[in-house]
Amino acid sequence: MEQTSSSRRPTIVGGSPMNRLVQASSLPLNVERLLIQAALSREFRQRLLADREAAAAEAGIDLLPEERALLSHISDETLERTIDLVIMPPVSRRKFLKRAAASVVLALAGSAVLAQAACGGAAPDPPASAYDKPGHYWANLAGLRCFVYVPEVYESRRYAYPPHLTPLLIALPDANQTSLEAAKEWMGLCSQEGIMMLVAEWSGLSADDVAKRLPQLLEDADDLWGQISSAERVLAGFAEGAALALQVGVRAKSPLTRIIACAGLPDSGWEKKVAATEGTRVYLRLGRQDLNAGQYGTHVRALREAGCEVDPGLVYGQMTLAEFPQEAAWRWVTKDAKSY
Repeated sequence: MEQTSSSRRPTIVGGSPMNRLVQASSLPLNVERLLIQAALSREFRQRLLADREAAAAEAGIDLLPEERALLSHISDETLERTIDLVIMPPVSRRKFLKRAAASVVLALAGSAVLAQAACGGAAPDPPASAYDKPGHYWANLAGLRCFVYVPEVYESRRYAYPPHLTPLLIALPDANQTSLEAAKEWMGLCSQEGIMMLVAEWSGLSADDVAKRLPQLLEDADDLWGQISSAERVLAGFAEGAALALQVGVRAKSPLTRIIACAGLPDSGWEKKVAATEGTRVYLRLGRQDLNAGQYGTHVRALREAGCEVDPGLVYGQMTLAEFPQEAAWRWVTKDAKSY
């Protein structure tokens, strides 16, 4: 049977499906991005080993002079050993033990790893439950490259009795934003409210493609961290990410019915095919100079006619995330959520 793009998983040698989780590091940003991509993609790893600058250019990464110098002083053998060092043995949880086809590979991509590799040393083993710890991670979930933030309160909630739920914010960046840039915009809210954040890179995918991947993305995230499937889950986006969030979340049988949209609307014509899942709630703020602002009245009416509860707002100029009332938006879309 042909495998769809939404069900295809990253594979290791031998074709065994897996999710890969890589912890964010203190490396220079662009070097970290290259190592992350090499850890997540064997094809990119080979291209990076063959020609670092060409691989960086192909990935759209502009290396700074000091980053270029750092990479140029590491031999191919050392770089390959460094990439090997960030790939750790499989770590399983109860759900993964029940699913023989699934495994998780953890990796630490820190400056200490790079230094030890350069010296020929071995990287320290992370704790077996490293992916369950608070921190910043990269992961491949449902075929999407994602930045993940696990809040400090996660552990205390998870091991409480009874376990407390951890809410999840799935953020879709603007088309010209990186995942890290988008994550920084929402980090204050997530840290303050104890929200797990997942920033999904969607470049090159249509709204239908992203919508098809959502159920698998949520399942993969729940397999890794747990306590997500029954918690409050919010889909948020800025500019083109906001337009995508509306197209993905406001549709029949959507697994996400809480949507925060800032500074962007879908193109004209979307209002004619709006079909919402019962209970869908949309918090919308837009500037008069923002993406498709001329469709504001039409789209708000369409959302309400489809049965959505909407809290709209239109301001002069452009809306920025710095001006956007994130806490108020979160409180409004989750006002009937289970206690967490």
